[in-house]
Amino acid sequence: MAVTSMTFDESYYLNQNPDVLTAILNGFFTNAQQHFELVGYKELRDPNQYFDSSYYLANNADVLNAGVNPFTHFITNGAAENRAPTQALASAGTSFDSATYLSTYPDVQTAISSGAFSSAYQHWILIGQFESRTAQTTDGSALTGAGTTTSSGSTFTLTTGTDSGSSFTGTTGDDTFDASGFFNSGTGTTIVTLGNADSLAGGGGTDTLNALLTANATITPAALTSIEVINGTFTTNAGATLSLANATGVTTIGSLNSSVAAVFSNIQSAPTAYNITNGSSNFTANVVNTALAGTSDSATLTLNGVTGGTVTIQTATAASGYETLSIVSGGNSANTLTALTDGNATSLATLNVSGAQNLNLGTTLDATVATVDASSMTGALTMVQTNTVKSTITGGSGNDVIDLSGGFVDGTDATNADVVNGGSGTDSLQLTSAEVAAVGSAAQWANVTNIETVIIDTAVAGALRLDFLTGVTTVEFDGGIGAFSHNITSGMEIQYDTLDADDDAQTFTVSGSGTSDTMTIDINGVDIGAGTQTYAGIETVNILTSGTSVIDGAHVMDTSAATQTMNISGTGTLTLGNITADVVNASGMTSGTLNLGTLQVATNFTGGASADTVVGSTAADILL
Repeated sequence: MAVTSMTFDESYYLNQNPDVLTAILNGFFTNAQQHFELVGYKELRDPNQYFDSSYYLANNADVLNAGVNPFTHFITNGAAENRAPTQALASAGTSFDSATYLSTYPDVQTAISSGAFSSAYQHWILIGQFESRTAQTTDGSALTGAGTTTSSGSTFTLTTGTDSGSSFTGTTGDDTFDASGFFNSGTGTTIVTLGNADSLAGGGGTDTLNALLTANATITPAALTSIEVINGTFTTNAGATLSLANATGVTTIGSLNSSVAAVFSNIQSAPTAYNITNGSSNFTANVVNTALAGTSDSATLTLNGVTGGTVTIQTATAASGYETLSIVSGGNSANTLTALTDGNATSLATLNVSGAQNLNLGTTLDATVATVDASSMTGALTMVQTNTVKSTITGGSGNDVIDLSGGFVDGTDATNADVVNGGSGTDSLQLTSAEVAAVGSAAQWANVTNIETVIIDTAVAGALRLDFLTGVTTVEFDGGIGAFSHNITSGMEIQYDTLDADDDAQTFTVSGSGTSDTMTIDINGVDIGAGTQTYAGIETVNILTSGTSVIDGAHVMDTSAATQTMNISGTGTLTLGNITADVVNASGMTSGTLNLGTLQVATNFTGGASADTVVGSTAADILL
């Protein structure tokens, strides 16, 4: 039946997604549209042959980041905003010839005047193209409406024999070649149907092969002609490989629900899209060198429900690769990679990252990656880069963690200085203590902006000028603290998460003549030991605690201040040493145990809900 408007096409959806029909028959869904609206759009399935969900989200980051149904957005907003539903109609959205369309079809002008449509483009893209109305771009190029064809394509189900000839030749529509196998109830196994002798031809449209691979062997079909999308589900035995040596026209490679490594080899033309949906297994795609011989090759990698695995685009022996990779972190939960590499580590220079889900890129990126742009990302990005050449890294609106430990080059290096912009979230930059110690001037930190937390992951080996870390409000010590003096800014938080019994004396100093300078110590279940902690030029120290935490050295505040105040809050068990402060307020301890040493001066002490132990001084203490 011919489609007469941009609506959900149940027949097309079921033909393209036979698993949905099975789910309906088993009672999981009442109809195809319900599946699409609840699950399908999140899995980047298309509602009809005229709307490409993957394309729409890849080219409309705001829609991706909003996490809404892309087809619903297009119908209600996108068409009115001149957005395109497919790559084929990209020019229609930007250069539609409204004047010619309206002069040819005055009824459309009437509909616009009545408020039924906002523009000529909106009418054509939603209705007109399906009514065989002609349209063109402003340069006179004819627009071929995707809706002028009534064929939604066919599904060809492969057998265990040789599949070839007219029975496996596609139509002008978007065909599906189903090689997902069939279940043998006698053996309790799923039988693979894609074989070396198969010869499949896609015809017109955007055609898809869905293949199951289970054997520890390479399958090289005799011919895969004009099949644009190749999806593999790799299960049972590691070592399965799908060779595309005899495939033409491939634009998209995908791994769907694979439980073992997915390997695609001998890809003859460079795909522009890679999709990994569900799983934690490795993914490898090897394109022949001649297909990536250029200097500006690019592709998009879309992740959905990925919980691990190394993604390798090109193998270590390849002599070419992609220069730019755009990563979309989609789905309903965070995506995590073990690693991401171009294999040969010689070409990949730029990563563009977007998506609403958190993304961890795993271990150190290739040394060639000099630009990471996640400015359009709303999820949190976690990444590691240790090269010592100039890196430009831009975060998004999530709480990003940028690990440059061992590779940070400060702003005084005119050639290789890193440029780091954390974006609008609460962002962290991880460095070695030596890299932080080297920051001795504002100029050395000038290229770092929108970073709120610095994580020091190695043992401190010298005094730190933390007051030069402009914009940083928290410094987290994850290595040994060392017996050193550190300059900080008023209001800075010092965080201890992984230290244990360093017993090192530390001094924290806020310079200047301020009379209300503060600092916060956030200690989470660690033992710092018995070293003396001195707070110079600081009138108020706030201690936040959880778990079982110990700082049982003396705590000496600046006695030149009119009033020295220590505020203690949190839960768990906290042990502190002797305290020199006029006021100790532990009313913020909501539970647990507080063990204090001896008060060294006349102190006004207020306890909290915890079980408090404190030894008064020889002066006139007030204990509440």
